[in-house]
Amino acid sequence: MVMVAEFCSSHLHEKVFEFWEAQYSMDTSIGTMEAILTKAFQYVDDLVAETFDENVGSTAVVVLVTHTHLITANCGDSRAVLSRGGEAIPLSVDHKPDVSEERSRIESLGGLVLDYPCPWVYGILAMSPAIGMCIVGTYMNLILHPWVIPIPEVRCVERAMDDECVIIATDGLWDMVSSDETARIATHVLPTRRGRGGSKIAVEVAAVHLMKLAIKRGSSDNISVIVADLKSPQPMV
Repeated sequence: MVMVAEFCSSHLHEKVFEFWEAQYSMDTSIGTMEAILTKAFQYVDDLVAETFDENVGSTAVVVLVTHTHLITANCGDSRAVLSRGGEAIPLSVDHKPDVSEERSRIESLGGLVLDYPCPWVYGILAMSPAIGMCIVGTYMNLILHPWVIPIPEVRCVERAMDDECVIIATDGLWDMVSSDETARIATHVLPTRRGRGGSKIAVEVAAVHLMKLAIKRGSSDNISVIVADLKSPQPMV
C-alpha cells in the first residue's frame, strides 16, 4: 500500500497539470477540472497496474487551490477538510462501502458489501473507490472489478476571507480525531507559529501535532497529514 501511495504522490499531480496545460487555456471551471482530474486518476491507475505485480492500492485526495475556489478530487477513505474561521468544512466524503450511494452502486453492478466486522467490498476492501486495487492481480481483479473503481468524486467550494487552511489526511488521523477538532487545532497552531519561522514551519508543526495526537489516542493505522496554509502567499492555478 505504501509503495502505491508514494507512487501516486510522485505522479498524480504531474498528470493533473499535464492534462490541464494540454487544453491551451486557463479554464478552471468545475466541469473542465472534473474531466481533467478523472483522466489523471485513471491514467495513474493504469500506471500502477503496469508497475506493480502485487495486489496493492491506495487512496488519493487532490486539492487544487485557485484564486476563487478549492477543487477537491477524492478516491477512497482519506479526507480533505477546510478550516474556515475555526469551523470544519468538508471538502470530500469518505468513500466507504456502507455509504448509501456506494452500496447502491456496488450492488447494482452485482457486487456485495459484507457488514461484518465492518463494511467491506466482498469482505476484502474497506473502501470502494481506490487506485490500484481494482485492477492489479488476477485474483483481486476477479473479485473487485468493477465494484472498486479509480473514479474520483470532484467537489468545488468557493473561497472566503476567513479560510485558514486545508487539512488532508488518511483515516489513521480521522478515526481518532474529528474534523471539527482538527480544524480547531490547526487554526490555533498556525497563527502562533507563522511569526516563529514562517508558514512552512507552521504547517509542519500543525501536521506533526495532529499526527502525534492520533497516535496518543491509539491509532495503529498509517497516518499521513498535510496542512496547507491559505493565509500564506502561494502559487495558484
